[in-house]
Amino acid sequence: MGLGFAVSIVAFGGVEYIDRVQKMGEFEARAARRAELLQDAINVHVTLLRSIAGLYAASALFGAHYNYRRHYETSSCSDEPHRRTGRLHRHPPEPGLHAEFGDARVYWVPRVPPAQRQAIEAEARADGIANFRIWSPFPDRAEKGTGGDSYPVLYVEPLSKNGDALGYDFFADPVRWQLLERARDTGKPGVTGRVTVAADPAYEAAIVIAMPVYASKFVPGNVAARRLEIAGFAAGTFHLRNLIKASIPSNSTFDQDVYLYDESAIAPEPRLLYFAPAPRRPQPVEPIPEEEVRAEYHWAGTVNAPGRKWSVVFRPVPGYFSPLRDWLAWAAGFIGVGLTSLVAGYEWRRTTHTRRIERLVLDLSLSHERLKDEIAEREDAEAQLR
Repeated sequence: MGLGFAVSIVAFGGVEYIDRVQKMGEFEARAARRAELLQDAINVHVTLLRSIAGLYAASALFGAHYNYRRHYETSSCSDEPHRRTGRLHRHPPEPGLHAEFGDARVYWVPRVPPAQRQAIEAEARADGIANFRIWSPFPDRAEKGTGGDSYPVLYVEPLSKNGDALGYDFFADPVRWQLLERARDTGKPGVTGRVTVAADPAYEAAIVIAMPVYASKFVPGNVAARRLEIAGFAAGTFHLRNLIKASIPSNSTFDQDVYLYDESAIAPEPRLLYFAPAPRRPQPVEPIPEEEVRAEYHWAGTVNAPGRKWSVVFRPVPGYFSPLRDWLAWAAGFIGVGLTSLVAGYEWRRTTHTRRIERLVLDLSLSHERLKDEIAEREDAEAQLR
């Protein structure tokens, strides 16, 4: 019986181990798939900006700035008043932008030399942007580092929610200007660390991606030429929440906490870009320190953002490996104990029955011996009487 219970315990542990390994395999497969979807979402955003940059670089309308009136007059907009007037504030959103990218914002940020500043402002106002001006919350930066050039937002989509961004000089923001400098000098798209958007009432974590556009329509061969020929940038602001959301497959069980880290961050930039707790958690939770995240079981992968390296870490929710959920292991244990009990009961009954039979045989043997003795005594008595 002891052996049976030992076998049951081993079976319980074996089934529990197999079930845990299976859960780990499922968890890691889902995490790897989500990392792929996250990478795909970033690539799609970069492709969007690349297409916008290509529009400006390849269009015959391209110059020191973009002529919105001529663009909208020649656009395929189905609304006749929009085609006729070309007014920016009346232009409908790009088809599919909201459905594809949620609350993303895309910009055209041209290089505006000081001599063209007033002309750009006047043309934008003529195109329907009332009181348009190139502005900066940090006017003391306006003449430093760019030769007096400005990099204002002349186009933003969707306009209805982001009209206040028009005219904003990207050079005024150190984080955004570092992004533009890096993209300009490398000739490749770049991305910021975690930022917030002033126009966003919730101040959600976001990133800004920028794609450089050059007057030559091609990337010049050296940094000096790139700085000379830079014409502007196609840029976009994308909420990290939507990137994480795009990584959730339709059949996900929502049992993973997600930590997205910026491996390229340099202090004081935060390493933690975004934390997304598993939706199945019953209560809101706060992110834990990175060393604790990586100390327990997790799956980690690398995500390539433009010019930066990210790492994404998936952790199972508490109770994912709980024995209470391992019903198969418990079932195996209970079945093993039950079978052992049945075998033990059978052995006990068999042993008891055997002992009863042995006692009966012994009793019969004793009775037989006594009977033989009595017969012998009687035969002796009869012999003496004769």
